[in-house]
Amino acid sequence: MNIKDRLKIYFYDRAPNSLLEEHILLAFSEVQPSLLLEQLSELADEGFLLAEVMPPNQRCPALQRKTYRITGESLGDYPISTEIEAAGIKVPRLIDGDRARAEDVNSLIHAVNRIIDANTKQLEHRMEEQNQKILGSPYYYFRLVRVVVFHHHRGREASLVCGGAVLVPNVTFVPKPPEYRTLDGCSIALCMAPSQNSWQVT
Repeated sequence: MNIKDRLKIYFYDRAPNSLLEEHILLAFSEVQPSLLLEQLSELADEGFLLAEVMPPNQRCPALQRKTYRITGESLGDYPISTEIEAAGIKVPRLIDGDRARAEDVNSLIHAVNRIIDANTKQLEHRMEEQNQKILGSPYYYFRLVRVVVFHHHRGREASLVCGGAVLVPNVTFVPKPPEYRTLDGCSIALCMAPSQNSWQVT
């Protein structure tokens, strides 16, 4: 679909509201601005759009903004949307000439909160499902890369390196305690403390 046809659909969907050039440039940010403005000018020349220059703002008289809106002839009997729907939640759509009411803003905030809550619950549900899959697997493999045991005996320390361990869910698995010797020949053994899941020197 070419840019001009995309612009027509864009203005049909937002009819009968007028749109600032800034709005249009943002909506079509992937298009070169010069090319987009050229297409808008052509649609205005063809009578599909009405281009208007807004009165200057007294607080910023140097700023002149241009708007575009679909003409009544181009719109015809095309249905005007009075609601905006996002993630299944509908809020009232403001039409040019409306005065924004306090509840218009409030309903929009409520709708955003509902969307956030729904997405959060969906994410939590997916995480729970993933956790159940992990917990349901027969084994967990944990690599005990290095266990350092400091055994103070006659002012000396011993550094021990162990291999891997396999833990089975809901089963107390205590491997055979390995025996090691300190630097001075003192024999020590490691045992698994089931309540702490940690190696202790005995």
